[in-house]
Amino acid sequence: MPHLSDVRGEKTPFQLATVLLYVKQTAETTVAKNSKPGMSPWDAVGESILELVQEGSNLLPLALETDSVTKREIYPLR
Repeated sequence: MPHLSDVRGEKTPFQLATVLLYVKQTAETTVAKNSKPGMSPWDAVGESILELVQEGSNLLPLALETDSVTKREIYPLR
């Protein structure tokens, strides 16, 4: 992000508004590009995170099934 590079190089003061604008623009071109009209980019990000959590919740029981677990013998180091 150019703003942070400029701040680190002490060329400009840090401005939170500039960072938030960059985040908003990035969200609009990624997770929010297929969102419903009127939905804020922050809502789209939250919706994407919720979908990820739901997918993980659905996957966890399958990963913990006995058939999905591989056991192996652990040998001591000599």
